[in-house]
Amino acid sequence: MFALLCAALLGSPPNVTSGPELGEEALAVAAPIDEVVVFSDRATVRRRARVKLSGTVSLRFPDLPGATFLDTVRVESPSAKVLRVEVEPVERERVTLEEVDALLTKLERLADELGKLEATRAAIEEELAMLGELRPTLPPLDKRPPGASYPLAPETWRPTLELFDARRQANHTELRALERKHQALLEEHGQLQAELAERNLGGASQRRLQVVAIVQAEKGGEAELRLEYVVPGAQWKPLYELHFDPARSAVELRSAGLVVQSTGEDWRDVRLLASTAIPGQGIALPRLLTWTLGEKGEFVPRPRAERLPPVAALPPAAPPAARFAEVQRASRAEAVAARLSQIA
Repeated sequence: MFALLCAALLGSPPNVTSGPELGEEALAVAAPIDEVVVFSDRATVRRRARVKLSGTVSLRFPDLPGATFLDTVRVESPSAKVLRVEVEPVERERVTLEEVDALLTKLERLADELGKLEATRAAIEEELAMLGELRPTLPPLDKRPPGASYPLAPETWRPTLELFDARRQANHTELRALERKHQALLEEHGQLQAELAERNLGGASQRRLQVVAIVQAEKGGEAELRLEYVVPGAQWKPLYELHFDPARSAVELRSAGLVVQSTGEDWRDVRLLASTAIPGQGIALPRLLTWTLGEKGEFVPRPRAERLPPVAALPPAAPPAARFAEVQRASRAEAVAARLSQIA
């Protein structure tokens, strides 16, 4: 028995280690919100994920809101063993460089289309002006040859005038279509400019919580993972409606719950539960002090400080050396900022 225990302890360790790069090396899993329990001042969010596991792996859940209570983050699995859960505050960009680059590319394409529309409209208007100046007229008297006669023959001009009229109508129809398309492109161009104006590459970061769980699969296959945490910024309150039906002389009372949340997460198509509990109110029993009578074990009250003295702040750690990826990303940020300045 002792030999088996030693063999188990001295066996090959899992190929997962903790460290600063654990989040980058972990496998990202999709864990949509399945259920939310809303209280009067906070909410408990439960996420579920199904992942195919084999051995010991590190999994990275979607980032949680920065205001999440750290001591409430829980990861469990009914079919796998959760070895460790690491929760770390991180700074995430509100918008990535790829998104800004895509917006700029779309804005430049719209600008090119607007330029083509302007050139097409100018050419059509020039043709309309030329068609409007065409009139059936006779040569001046001083330029007519001696003895030449110019009988007026409207039937010879009618096909030409009809051709010009059809051309003018087609040009007007095309101009109206171009105007509608031009207006739509202008609205889309304005929306893109407003969206880009809201992007600030210098202050577009936000505090998030990175959750990484090291999970060991007892049996290979698909495993279910459950992530639970508590976030502030959510509340619910009851609503009541009183309806009177004079035909039946009856009164009907209807009740509902209004949920308001500003957690930064999307609760669309999520099962909501409203609770009347107050988790923020402490309900722990106080610790009673024992008072023993007698000289040997006599209790003597002694004063105690209500709060501990402030802890001295540690000096900031030295920044790590810049890696090649960080330098490359910084150069891309400068290029995108230059394109943004040209658009503005």
